[in-house]
Amino acid sequence: MNRIRTSDVVNMILSHLHTKKRINLYDSICEALVNMHPGAPKDEVLEKSEKIRSRIRKGLDKYLEDCSERRLTPRFDWGEYDTEILVSKVYQDVGNFNPVGKYTLTDEIQEFLKDIDPFLFENLCAFLLDKTNCEAVTSRERQDNGIDFGGVLRINAFEDPDDPSIKDRVMQDLSLRIIGQAKRYKDNIKVKDLRELKGTDHPNVRASLARKHPSNRIIQRLQNEEMPVVFFFMTTSDYTLDAENYASEVGMITLNGQQIAQALIKLEIFVYFNGEQWLFNEEGFTSWLTTDDILNS
Repeated sequence: MNRIRTSDVVNMILSHLHTKKRINLYDSICEALVNMHPGAPKDEVLEKSEKIRSRIRKGLDKYLEDCSERRLTPRFDWGEYDTEILVSKVYQDVGNFNPVGKYTLTDEIQEFLKDIDPFLFENLCAFLLDKTNCEAVTSRERQDNGIDFGGVLRINAFEDPDDPSIKDRVMQDLSLRIIGQAKRYKDNIKVKDLRELKGTDHPNVRASLARKHPSNRIIQRLQNEEMPVVFFFMTTSDYTLDAENYASEVGMITLNGQQIAQALIKLEIFVYFNGEQWLFNEEGFTSWLTTDDILNS
């Protein structure tokens, strides 16, 4: 078995916390190693798990320390009476909001999203952004210079019917530019992916996008450097620990596949109850994503 990176095992354990309420440290290390080395003999996996247990525990403790320093909510706590048990906070949050089993669809929807057309995923990201009171749009370009979707978030609105120009002057101060990247990935997002998005707020990139969409009012407003910019990254997978830390440092908003799936469930987008269980209409959902007026729905 090749050299095992602590961060890889820690990230895999953290991802398991979305679907399990409590996990045993040793068992979760074994599971991670099996996933990373499917053909490895069982005895070798058990031996390696025992050897790296203290190292992985230190990595998880470091994760908790980082969350505390950055005032982030960690994904787990150590068991109150058993320090070898990780108690998931992510699973509990979903469970508390799941009185009738609706959120049991989370994993199913996330896996489905990983296989949809990348352009359809961009449409979905723009739709979710639009639901935050943001005027959103997709770039609809294969060569988009890293900007998949964007928008203008209106913090407040003032308008004087006797002087329409007042609205424009005030809104310039009360709007935010949103620049977003949509990654339909199966592997976790790394720091370099987030840095690439951060680099898209460049005059040349914005000018190129504006030339391709001369009549799109929202894209043209993204040229306004006087408006503050917020970066928004959405993915069907998840983020490495380093990527999460970087996003926190630079103030980047991130959504992973689980959160996107939960948003769709909360909004009941092609999620319905048939009298016995909650179901997800994959065909209807895909058809809806292809419509031009998705942002008006």
